[in-house]
This record gives sequence, structure tokens and C-alpha cells, in this order.
Amino acid sequence: SVFETWTATNSVETKDDVTYTWKANVAEGDWNDPANWTPNAHAGDCVGYPNYPSSAASFKDCTAEHPVTVHVNGNFTIGTLTYYGSAASDVKLVGSGTSDSGLSVSFAGNGASGIKANSTIEFRDMTLTRRNDWDIQRDTAAATNITVRFSNVASSGNMFGISAGFSRMEFLNHSSFTFTGRFNFGSTNSVLVIDDSTLNADSQNFHFGADNGIKGRQTMIMRGANPKIVAGDFFIYKHSDPVGGATIVFEVPVGGFAETPIQVKTVGASVSSSSTAQFDFAVSPDSPALCMSRDRLSGMVLLQSSAAINTAKVVDGIGTVPPHRYRPESGAVGAFRYDDDTSPKKILVSFKGWGPPPTMFIMR
Repeated sequence: SVFETWTATNSVETKDDVTYTWKANVAEGDWNDPANWTPNAHAGDCVGYPNYPSSAASFKDCTAEHPVTVHVNGNFTIGTLTYYGSAASDVKLVGSGTSDSGLSVSFAGNGASGIKANSTIEFRDMTLTRRNDWDIQRDTAAATNITVRFSNVASSGNMFGISAGFSRMEFLNHSSFTFTGRFNFGSTNSVLVIDDSTLNADSQNFHFGADNGIKGRQTMIMRGANPKIVAGDFFIYKHSDPVGGATIVFEVPVGGFAETPIQVKTVGASVSSSSTAQFDFAVSPDSPALCMSRDRLSGMVLLQSSAAINTAKVVDGIGTVPPHRYRPESGAVGAFRYDDDTSPKKILVSFKGWGPPPTMFIMR
């Protein structure tokens, strides 16, 4: 740039269109250290590390045998995060807190070029701003045994989800996600864990079992003091295999949940499913609440909706006479009923079983 006259301040902005690749031999390092990326020379548009809306960060050279931990020690904006590589990988992106560190990023990696089988990606202690639809992986039979984990992450943005076989997605440690598009989860033998965290799709759809070709069960586990899903509509898909289906497991904490775990809020919404879909509810026999007096937990609301709940689709657990949800290894642990006389509509639970009782020795 050429300045013909001097003013108090002059500045020049240079676009950074470089794709930075994390070096496979760097097991742990800082995001803003050029020594950890290639290219890392200050030549042309390259500034040494990804921090511009048209730059990209790639971890394609990292492998599961050599896990990588990247410290996101600030707030960075990049164009795309291309996580996938040629083989399985294990990458952790770790911040120093949601108010001190974060990434504003698009995600590139869906379909055949997405995350490879047996891979893990973890985001921890940061704010994550999603600037496009984050379909982390979808409908690719070869991409199995994928784990995506969020721990103490505050996130907002567009549609989000994963629907690859044998996948696992975890929201842990007070993570909070909001959606301006729908949430999609589920494929053959997939698991979704919500542990003391919130998924808020207040005016959007929550799709559980989001792949119409599913041939195995999807399981959603609600765990911790306050796991919560807020959705406009709660939709469960049909499955092509009769043994398939969706199970929602509640691991009830001591004293019960702080709030109703599943809240379907939009006026006129319903807990619905496609014409052949089925789903069921279960109280985990490992629930800490089972060692308490059941009187404190009887009638606890597990799900509420502003419109009718499609109970005809529930495999077991709801009826005029509450049946037990039976677990062969531990016996009956809970009874469910559907309260159609209330507004909003509710599914409630009363505990009928117990955890291991204390030992009592009686002499007489």
C-alpha cells in the first residue's frame, strides 16, 4: 500500500486464503503457534496459523495412534474446519473457558470425505459458533464407530447433527447448544448422551433416528442433575428392521431431575413419529434415585408437550394401568403413565423398584 499523506492511523488488511494443516508429529500445542502448522512461513497471504474467515484448519494428517491436543487459547475465526483424514484420528480442541476462548467456524467433512471410522473429535471449554449446517457425518456406511464429544461448550448456529452407523455423540459438563435449524441424530446402533447439558431447538425440529434406513436401535441417555431438550417438534423416524427403534433411557439423579428433561414447546407441536416408527422409555436400573424413598419421585414428569403425545407409537411403558419397564438383570424399576387430562400433556414416572437395599440383621 502507498500512503501519499500521513494520518493518525493507517491500516492494511490482508486476506488469508491458506489451508493450514496441523503437523502429525505435534502431539500437543497452541492454536496460534505457527510452528505447529504447515505452511508456517510468513509468505504471501500466510500469517502462520488459521485466523481469517477464508482460511481453513485441517487435521488430515493426524492418526488415532498419535492423539493430538490443540489448545485454543483465544478467539479465532476461520472459514472451514476439515477434520477428516485418510485414516482414523483422535483430535481434542481444548479452550480455557467459554468466555476466554472460542472458534467461529464452518465445517467441511460430510459424506464420503467426512470423519473416518474409529475416529474421535472433542471440543472442550470453549464457545463454538457454527456458521453453516454442521452435518458432521451422514449416511456413509464405511464411517462407523465415530465419537463426537462436547464438554463445557457453549454453541449456537445452524442445523447440526450426525447420522452415521455406530456413532456416539456426547454433550457433557453443562454444555449448552442452541439451533437456528433442526437437530439430526441417529443411525444404526448409535448413542446420544445428554449429561447435565441443554439442547435448545425451541422453534425447530429435534430428529431422533434421523436416517430412514436404520436397521438397529438408537439410544438416547438423559443423565445428570439437569439434562434437557427443548424442541418445537420431537420426531422419531421409522426403521427398516423390526428390531430397530428408539429408546430413551433416564438415569434419574438423587432427588429427581431439576427440570422436565424433554420439553416440546411450540404451540401445536406434538411428540410424533413416522407411520411405522416405534419408541420406548426406560428408567436405568443404575439410576442413583433408586436408592431413595420413591414417594419423593412418584409422578415425576419425564416429557411434556403442548399438544397430544402419540402414545400409540410407544412400545411399552404407557397405558391406563401403568405397566413396568422390565430389565431382566434387575427386575422392574419404574412405571410410566400418560396424563391426558393436563395441559401441557405429560408422561410421568412412579418408581416401583429399588436399588440394592441396606442390609438389616434381625434377632428375636
